[in-house]
Amino acid sequence: MSMAARKRVLPLRPRYYSEVPRPAHLSDLTPRSLPYLTGTSDSYTCSKQRLRMDPESTQPEEPACHPPSRRRLATTAGINVPNFELINIGDRSVLLVDRFDRVDGNRVHYASAHSFLDPKPLSASGREYMTSFSYAGIAEVLRPYSADAYADAHELYRRMVFNIMVGNVDDRLRNHAFLMPQHGQYRLAPAFDIIPHMEASDRPQSIGVGELGPAGTIANALSQCSRFLLTQQEARAIIIEVKNIISAWRDEFRDADIAPRDIHMLAGCFSIADEAVRFSY
Repeated sequence: MSMAARKRVLPLRPRYYSEVPRPAHLSDLTPRSLPYLTGTSDSYTCSKQRLRMDPESTQPEEPACHPPSRRRLATTAGINVPNFELINIGDRSVLLVDRFDRVDGNRVHYASAHSFLDPKPLSASGREYMTSFSYAGIAEVLRPYSADAYADAHELYRRMVFNIMVGNVDDRLRNHAFLMPQHGQYRLAPAFDIIPHMEASDRPQSIGVGELGPAGTIANALSQCSRFLLTQQEARAIIIEVKNIISAWRDEFRDADIAPRDIHMLAGCFSIADEAVRFSY
């Protein structure tokens, strides 16, 4: 059932309306409520309520990181994300996101990339960032079990490029996962926890990107594209597609009524995307 077709949403319990302090950065680490039962008895949706910001703020939505805007950018860039909808309950905005580990009321087995890779402590040299503790390592560990190894590897590469361009440096192994729709066969789960971070321009990614380890650069993303079953030409085509979408991030946030000051503050998260506009790949 699509979000637009939903007829009923159970109200939030009063305790989930409590105020929470403003975080030090603009990531949306907000309290989650219990899952909603929406539409039918076998359709599950998770919810996240709007974060209360400065009392004097008159902005209608969560500043800067605005989850629907992020998800729309990801969807337009060809990233598989769960269905979502932003609704108002009382004076709060609540983001509804379909659970992707349920199909027709039945649980679908879920496993994180961390569980699959079972990483050991990193060595002093950090060589694992160039091998297993990386995006390419995820693609390779999934390959023997994937029902469509090429599609999953290409999707994972696209997500890696997207995360670099939107400043999502919290892309650790537990933020990537697999689903088992059929016994013994896994597929890459939809993307989640795509959050721009204010310190992204000064931090590497949480896992390896290429030959330069976790360095969040386009050159590094190209360096090991063959591990994703991509040629250099195919990888560059994906980079261009994602760049063309992300380059309009300011328009997306303006359309969502995000305050100009917050868009300005968030610019550092998108510095790679802004720089990429000036180059051809």
